[in-house]
Amino acid sequence: MLLPAGYFAHGLWDLAHHRHGPLADILGWWVPYCVIYDWLVGAFLVFWGGDGMRLSEFLAGQLRKPSGWFGRLVMGRFFNKVNDHINQLTIERLNIQSTDHVLDIGFGGGFTIPRMATLAHVGKVCGVDFSEAMVRQAERRFHRLIEQGKVEVRLGDLASLPYKDGAFDKVCTVNTLHFWPNPVQNLAEIRRVMKHDGRLVVAFRSREKMKPMRKFLHDLRLYSPNEVRELLEQAGFRNVRLEKYDEDKRLDAILAIGSARAAF
Repeated sequence: MLLPAGYFAHGLWDLAHHRHGPLADILGWWVPYCVIYDWLVGAFLVFWGGDGMRLSEFLAGQLRKPSGWFGRLVMGRFFNKVNDHINQLTIERLNIQSTDHVLDIGFGGGFTIPRMATLAHVGKVCGVDFSEAMVRQAERRFHRLIEQGKVEVRLGDLASLPYKDGAFDKVCTVNTLHFWPNPVQNLAEIRRVMKHDGRLVVAFRSREKMKPMRKFLHDLRLYSPNEVRELLEQAGFRNVRLEKYDEDKRLDAILAIGSARAAF
């Protein structure tokens, strides 16, 4: 359950990020802090309960792998709100066709799943996440789509995806790259499950925009757009291009788009 400050802040989010002028500038600073008010309350309860975990560790842990009541009740909604625009851009750039089989890696709050299922209405949309809290939440939210065979969600790890070789036409992942332990190997594993000439979209925030967050979120791996392009190329993707959005805002959106070469 989100607290009142969080609800009020969510209602102003679009104004802060899609308008200009003095009011938008003020909201641009104020709204994000109100949105994470829910985080801070949850973190306080953890500390108050005697856990002794540092705030930065708690927040980083929930971002990387939502868990417990806090992960179930707060993080899914938070992911969907903060990533709203970058998720929409990702779906557009996937260019999903009706017969496509699509995979979303680290789907978090599940924003993309029903939207992609509408586009791939003859094919199928799969989501994999290594957070049990996010998978269970998705199973409840999308149970009708799952029962209809249009959607499948699984608990799984990027080190070894639970899918056969060449299973997907399109694959995406949004704001998960910052937490990958072995990005080139992880990208190679993604390529394994893709069809030849399949499209990958890796969406992320640039080092420049993410650097201030390192003050309270440790263990983030930050990348420049060119570094991410090089990672995709090292993993065997070709025709890699970068698309940059919202560079004038406090959170930008960078999309690295590449085609898969057959990995089998």
